[in-house]
Amino acid sequence: MFIFKTIEQVSLDEIVKIFTQSFVNYYVEMPTDTKFWKKRWKTNRVRYDLSIGTFDAANNLVGFMIIGIDERNGKKVAFNAGTGVIPEFRGQKLVKQMYQYALPIFKENGVEEMALEVINKNIKAIKAYQSVGFRIEKLYQCFRSTDEILPTFIAYYSKKVKRPNWKKYEKFTVENYCWEYLIEGVEVNIKKVKCYELYSPADDSLIAYYIINPKSKSILRFEAKNENGYHALFNHWYTNFGQITILNVQHPKKIQFLENYKFNNNIDQFEMVCSLSS
Repeated sequence: MFIFKTIEQVSLDEIVKIFTQSFVNYYVEMPTDTKFWKKRWKTNRVRYDLSIGTFDAANNLVGFMIIGIDERNGKKVAFNAGTGVIPEFRGQKLVKQMYQYALPIFKENGVEEMALEVINKNIKAIKAYQSVGFRIEKLYQCFRSTDEILPTFIAYYSKKVKRPNWKKYEKFTVENYCWEYLIEGVEVNIKKVKCYELYSPADDSLIAYYIINPKSKSILRFEAKNENGYHALFNHWYTNFGQITILNVQHPKKIQFLENYKFNNNIDQFEMVCSLSS
């Protein structure tokens, strides 16, 4: 017999312990540090009072569904920032049962849509999500730079800005950003990232910008106004950070840019969504 309830009363250490047990031998190695997940789930706007746990008869947490809540495209969205069940309790359709338990709670809190990201090779998880009404909406590609190519020379100059100028960037933004890299997600940890703007010296016009986590060397957002902007981006990355990672890119032009500069497409993810009827 299992009990389903929200997990705001469970310690973060316990949640992370069960989380890491659930992702042993996963497609990518998961960090085990509680501080990492505290920051990561803050970025995902997680609400522990709306996140769901599966508990056994002895009230031990054996499964979970970590849920972030925010507005996206005018809708209130419940984003699944991580779902898992420890190995000894798998095969009992607990994910489906957690969603069945969660649906009335989400609706009571005004949620209009559910979303999640799943590695495209994880067929078992994809089928489990499809069984509760999710459909594949987007394909995100993840990249890591290599040492196979040098930057193309391009005249530009850069500025490190204290805060992103979202209104200015809006004019040439093409990417349909993933949940974590929405403006709201970036703003949550704005003090831990750096934002650079790249300009053409010919007319002092903005040709590109990007936001990076300097500790992990991971690019959160990047956009270019034209081809020179893309060349300037790679030049600045190469010169200042060396090898970098870029997660969840969707726009074809940006993917082509990364492929031209020999970035390695190391993993892909689907975004899946499910609309909640009133």
